[in-house]
Formats: sequence, structure tokens, C-alpha cells
Amino acid sequence: MKPAMPALPVFHLDERWFALDGNTLHPLDAYPELDAPALMISDFGAAQAGSMALEGNAAAAAPLIEKRLRTEGVVDGEAKILLSHQIRVGRGFKALYTAVPMADWQRLGSWSENAREHCLVVPLLAVMRRLCTTGQAVVVRNGRHLRYLHAGRNAIAYAETLSYSENPDDLEAAAAALGKRVADAARSGGALPTARWIAVETASEAAENTLADAFAQAAGTPAILAPLQRLRTAEGVQLFSALPTLVGAASAADTVAVMSQRMMFAAERALPWAAAAAAVAGAVLLAVGGMAHLEATSRIAQADAARAEARQVAQQAEQVEQQLRVLGAAPVDTLAFLERLAQTHGQEDVVALLRDLAGAAGGSVRILRVRFDNPASGITLEGATDHGVAGGDQLARFVARLRQRGFVVEALEPAGGSQASGVFSYLLKRTDPTHGDRT
Repeated sequence: MKPAMPALPVFHLDERWFALDGNTLHPLDAYPELDAPALMISDFGAAQAGSMALEGNAAAAAPLIEKRLRTEGVVDGEAKILLSHQIRVGRGFKALYTAVPMADWQRLGSWSENAREHCLVVPLLAVMRRLCTTGQAVVVRNGRHLRYLHAGRNAIAYAETLSYSENPDDLEAAAAALGKRVADAARSGGALPTARWIAVETASEAAENTLADAFAQAAGTPAILAPLQRLRTAEGVQLFSALPTLVGAASAADTVAVMSQRMMFAAERALPWAAAAAAVAGAVLLAVGGMAHLEATSRIAQADAARAEARQVAQQAEQVEQQLRVLGAAPVDTLAFLERLAQTHGQEDVVALLRDLAGAAGGSVRILRVRFDNPASGITLEGATDHGVAGGDQLARFVARLRQRGFVVEALEPAGGSQASGVFSYLLKRTDPTHGDRT
């Protein structure tokens, strides 16, 4: 049986692109053409990462975080907010996020979707989150950039620092500064967890241990060096790296790719098993012809079972293909939205409802959630507008367009938030019993 082609580990860290092929690191051009399926771990270059605590509905975390970052001047212009972890805090939430400039996000998404081979993009913070176990945090050092994360069921602590240079003294000072920052932030939160220190590249284990010790002394908690593997660059330069630890923690479940890419990625890796099932069926059929009459019944039964298994695999492949054709490039959140709407098929024309809501929203209002808690009493719609005075105008136009499409609109108290936060909630009822079958 021919094994599935393994995904090539690709990295996009601090504007540097490279791939790990066995024991060799290969530098890559930005947005490279890949000849094999790939799983890329990215910090999205100039993206702003961090953790933020806010009051309000956790379902509106992305727009609320974007609004706060804009208000504080942390981001300039529209950004894509990627959430890697969330916890409840009192009447609000705390989230681990990466804010990617929209132009960078669109270029990366276009590159990933148009690649000749399937390419899944996983945020570095999502990988670090998976490496955080009970009582253990993670530090990732990539060149001058040091990142710390402690994330669990009841805690999120993130910090980062940038060394002046890759001079050993500067790196040691940066490691100590990161440790002090982590310790200062945790003074009221009890003892710090042990930290796992992951070096993307290092000249020697001794040099990296020096940095880990500097962090540990400043933070007041042990720092354990992750196993280092001996690697070579394409030019033959020897170095040590804990990249395999990152690759081992990367999961396709954390990808920011669209659902069709995930399914194609999984289907491609399952094809050898489908081929094996077909081969087994063929082999059994050939064996039947040469068997004695007394064994014929048993062999035919085996052949029938093998054929049935092959047919089942083929049917599953056809189902995946049909799903891919339907899904196209729909984002994951849109698919989840459609799935929830599909559950109300008996009470509502889902396609008409989606068309009406999308038409009313236009490009100025974000629909965050649609609920059918009790279809007889109406539809609960939650959304958000841009900040400022313009947001109020957009909301007024949105309500007017809903009424034009046959909805009775009743304002509700936003869950966990207020109008001032840009989040709104409405109860919608159809005035037309045909459920808006308008063109």
C-alpha cells in the first residue's frame, strides 16, 4: 500500500518563510509554490497578538477586540481577529487573539486557497495553546522574538518581548525581562507554572539553557528546555531546533483555512486506504477462481464482504466530493451558521431567510448569531456594527431594510453588553406567513 503523502511542515515566523524537510531547513520565498500538501504554522508577520479581558457576550469577541484595538490605536485599519482560546471571566470573557491586518490576511488566504497542493494555515498561538498542559506554560524563542503563554481552563497569560539583537548578552537580557514581566503580571494569581522552553533555532544546547535559566530566575519558576534536534540548512550549516515539538502539537482542527480545504486535506490522506480496500476486493475475487468447490462458499462470502467494503469506501468518497462541490469556498463560520439554520427547516425557509438577512445587513452590519430558541415566538438575531456615529446610522438602515423584507423588529437587551459596545440584539417575526418567498 502506498502511504499517504505526509504534510510538509512550513513556517511563517517574523516575516521569514522556511520548511522542515526531514533534518533539513529550507528557506522559502514569501508565498511560495509548494509541490506537496503542507501544514503551515504562522505568526502572520506583523500581526498583533495578545490576551484581552472584556465585558460582554463571548460570541461577539472578535468585533469587540477589534474595536478596543482600534480605539487604543494598536491596529490601524481593518483587521482579521483570530481567536485561539477563550475563558469566561465574571460577566465577560478573556480571549487569546491574533489581529492580522486585513490586506495580509486576504493575501495569505488567497495563496492558501490557490495553492496547487492543499495548504492548511495554523496560528502559532493555537500551537502554543495545545502545548500548554496542566501546570505548564510555554516559551517560544524565534531569533530575537520571545513569546510566553500560559493558557488553561481558568487562565490566560500572554507576554512577549523583542531583543535588541541576537547577541548572547542582549538575548539573555530579553529573556530576563520576559521573566520579570510574567512574574509581575502573576503576583496576584498565585504560583507560576513550569515553563517549557522551545527554541526555533539555536547554535547549541548550552547557549539555549543560559537563556532559559535567565528567564527562570527572573520569573521565579523552572524552565525546561524542549528536546533539540540536530538540523542542517540547505547550505550545510549545522544548528539545533525544537521545531519538531511545534510540528507535533499542530492540529488541522486549529486551521484558519476554509472547510473545503480541510475536507480535501483529510480525503487526500484517506485515498490510499480506499485503494487498499479495492485491491483486497480484487485479490479475493481472483482467489475464488482457483479454490476447490468445497471452499467456494466461504471464499465467495469473503469476496462479497470485500466488495461491500470497497463500495462503502467509494460511497464515502462520493459524499465527500458532493459536499465539496456544495461548500465551495464558504468560510467555516458561515457553514456553522448554515448548519444551525438547517435545523429549523420545518419552521423557516432557510434559503429565503439567509438571503433576506444578508441583503438587509449589506456590508455594514455583522450578523454574529441567529437563534431559534422557540420558532413559534420568533427569531433572535445578534449582531454588531462599526464604532462611532456611523454605527448608529448603519443600524437604523439595517432595521429599515428588515422591515421592508417583511419582518417585525423588536429590540432586545444585548446579552452581556450594551448598545455602546456596538453589539445589538433583535427579535424578528415574519409578517408574511410564506416566510418571505420574495425574489
